Amino acid sequence: MDSYFDRLKMTLLPDITEFQFISFSQVKSYYVIEQKEKFDLTNILTINPTRQSIFPWLRKPFYLVLVVNGGQIKLDLSWTQLHDRKNSLYRLSNALKVIDQKIN
Repeated sequence: MDSYFDRLKMTLLPDITEFQFISFSQVKSYYVIEQKEKFDLTNILTINPTRQSIFPWLRKPFYLVLVVNGGQIKLDLSWTQLHDRKNSLYRLSNALKVIDQKIN
């Protein structure tokens, strides 16, 4: 979703939103963006989680970026970081381990 309106529409009207399936075979690599820094599985737990705003337009960038055949897919992790600062990095680390096993 490119805009806040698209995200809101997806949340309020999920039945009319068209989703695209992404296979692990399409994922070439991945990385995490936190603020302006780039992280991967080897250094993901070194992130010092920043406080996130409750307002989506004021949140600091925190994305899981999947590099696929046709470009990049950014998955916003700021909501998770806002509501579970202590465990979000461990959950993200576990998810990155699964992605790493599937694509390598």
